[in-house]
Amino acid sequence: MAKVTSTPSLAEYERYFERPWIDTLQFGFDFPAEYMPDYGRELTRDVSMAALLLTLDLRPEEKEPLLVCLVNYGIDLFGIIRAGHPGWPAHGGHGNGRKLPILLAGLLLGDLQTQTPKARFSEDMQTMYGEGWTGAKALYAGHVGKDGLPGKAGWGAYEHLAAAGLVCHYRGRLQTLLHQHRLGGRSVGGPADGGRENLGPSRFFRLRRPMDDGR
Repeated sequence: MAKVTSTPSLAEYERYFERPWIDTLQFGFDFPAEYMPDYGRELTRDVSMAALLLTLDLRPEEKEPLLVCLVNYGIDLFGIIRAGHPGWPAHGGHGNGRKLPILLAGLLLGDLQTQTPKARFSEDMQTMYGEGWTGAKALYAGHVGKDGLPGKAGWGAYEHLAAAGLVCHYRGRLQTLLHQHRLGGRSVGGPADGGRENLGPSRFFRLRRPMDDGR
């Protein structure tokens, strides 16, 4: 892809990723707050932007430092899974952003296990196919995934329900609006970097849509 006027510098994102991102506890309780985003929305934005920067029409040697940093993050994440970590499940935005770096590392290193990590990922849990009330087929599956949690109204799937029948789904709707933008970088950057086959179900790539556009 060609650069545009507002394209951030590679150096900016190299700096974000050059130090270890500690990522073993849910909700960011172990994050190094000085330089690592402490919420999945911002973490995903950084991963998405880095992936998109790697698709630009720049010389390979210009992109290599950022690529090495992002791949190192993926190796670290896969090492956590291999040590027994269950993954980063859906809970609002908290669990998002970890799958793409792992798959990118696996693809570039030619390692099949890293390309097919056995863990839970919010990216997979928060998307689903169905008949949405706007006419959409690829749907947001809710705060913690389609099954929700007992006693937590609106934490599961709701876009398949008739709008008139929605009860206490304000939080989920707001969550969709807050986090919809973070899907774009991964769903564009992932395939461009060669990762579409393993990045997630095809519904993930179809969720790039305005909330009420009817598609």
